[in-house]
Order: sequence, then structure tokens, then C-alpha cells
Amino acid sequence: MSTWIGDKERKNGVELRPGEMPRVLDEAVLYIDGQCVMHMEAMNKSTYWFGLYLPDGTQVNLNIFSRSGRAVIDANAEKQ
Repeated sequence: MSTWIGDKERKNGVELRPGEMPRVLDEAVLYIDGQCVMHMEAMNKSTYWFGLYLPDGTQVNLNIFSRSGRAVIDANAEKQ
């Protein structure tokens, strides 16, 4: 069951989606005027995926993870 901060009916705000364990956030989705503009998801304990959706149709994907004790950011952008 997700939690909303903002106006759920108009999809203006942030939707927080819990993980399988209590009190653990799995996903956060930011909506503006009914459109998803940012989506963050915990893929596992050390990897996070971010999607940014720009008004011109560009989608930016970021994978942030740890490798050998160092933070790594893998990013790409493409027009949809």
C-alpha cells in the first residue's frame, strides 16, 4: 500500500511505495500534473535506479551502486 504526499486524485505529489520489510522504502515517484517526472527504486541493498522524465520526452536513467567500496554512477539519456 503506497503513501501519498500531495494531491493523489490529481497526481500532484510524491508516491512512496514500501518494500517487503516494514519501514523500508522501495520506490519514490514524483508526479506533476499527472505526469511522472522522477522515479527512484531500490534494486537491492546497494543499487539504486533513478529515472528522470523531461518535458521534451528525454528520459535520463541513472544507476548508482557500489563496486569495491566505491560509488559508481552509470548514466544515459535518450529521447523517447
